[in-house]
Amino acid sequence: MALVGWVGSCCFLGGQYHKAPEVKDWLAAHPRFRFHFTPTHGSWLNQVELWFQQLSAKVLRRGVFNSTAELHSAIMAFVSRWDANPRRFNWVYGAEFLDEEVLQHAA
Repeated sequence: MALVGWVGSCCFLGGQYHKAPEVKDWLAAHPRFRFHFTPTHGSWLNQVELWFQQLSAKVLRRGVFNSTAELHSAIMAFVSRWDANPRRFNWVYGAEFLDEEVLQHAA
């Protein structure tokens, strides 16, 4: 069975491998797949990863869902609980860790 109109999306964190000619050629030859790459110096996205880790550990791994609607309800319940009592993720990243290319774009 073919999935007509289906597009696969993949997210990748950092790294330089997506800049390789072989990867660019493969992506050009397979337009159904869309790769999304975080910035090379996007460690602030670890905050987002931490939140999804909480969702996965507290809802998804232990859950049994008989339908998409049940899964959606469980996720939304977690989001509601989180929003009622949010917890901060502290992130520190000093300019001394940025390379010259990033500093050039910031100027």
